Amino acid sequence: MKFKMCIICNKNKKINDFQKSSRTEDGYKNQCKVCMNEYNRNYYYKNAEKIKKQRQLLRNTPESKIKRRKNYIENIDAILEEKKLYYANNREECKRKSKIYDRENKDKIGKRKKNYYTNIRPRYVWVVGTLDRHKRRNIRIDISIDELEKLVLLCNKCQICGCDLDWSYGTKGGKIRPNSPTLDRMDNENFINKNNILIVCNRCNSSKYDRTFKEFITYCKDIYQKFKDYAE
Repeated sequence: MKFKMCIICNKNKKINDFQKSSRTEDGYKNQCKVCMNEYNRNYYYKNAEKIKKQRQLLRNTPESKIKRRKNYIENIDAILEEKKLYYANNREECKRKSKIYDRENKDKIGKRKKNYYTNIRPRYVWVVGTLDRHKRRNIRIDISIDELEKLVLLCNKCQICGCDLDWSYGTKGGKIRPNSPTLDRMDNENFINKNNILIVCNRCNSSKYDRTFKEFITYCKDIYQKFKDYAE
C-alpha cells in the first residue's frame, strides 16, 4: 500500500485518501480528501453569493438548458422514480419545504401559472372551467378532463357553422365573444360524455339554446323556408 504526505495537514496517509489528478507525477492530488473537503466548504461559505450567481448564469445559457433537457428526456423514468422514492421517504419534510417556498414565492408562482395557462395550455383551462360549471348545475360528468382536452385539441373550428374558434385565455377582458368556444349537449341530456357533445361557438350555442339537435335542424329549415327570398 502506497502512502503520501498531505501538504495541508502534514499527515502521512494512504494513497486512496487522495483524489486522482492528471497534473501531478504520481497521479494524485497533494491535498487529502478531508482537507480538500474542508477547504471547499470554507470557500463556499465565504463566497456563497458569488458562487450562486455564477451557477445561475451557467444554468441560464442556451447550451446548459438544452443539455439539461436532453438529460431529462433520456433519463425521465429513472428521475421520476427517484423523486417518487425520495418523496415517500421524506413526505413531511417535502410538504414543509413546499409550503415555505409557496409562501415566499407567491407572486412568482402566480405569474408562472398565468403564463403557462395563457400561452401554453389555454384549452386545459377551458376544459376544467367548463366541466366545473356543468357539475355545479348538477350535470353528471362521464368524461375525464384528459379525454375532453384531447377532443378540444383537435377542434379549431365550430362544429356547427365552421368558424374559427378563439381559444386564447386572458385576452378577452373577461367577456365571452361570438367565436368563443362553448360545450353543447346535443340533446340537452342531464349528463356529459364524449358521444353527446359538440364544441361550438358561442353564437351557435346561443341560437340553439335548449333545443335538441333535431329540433335545432328543423328550426333552421323553417327559418330558411320563411326567409329564403332574403337569402337569394
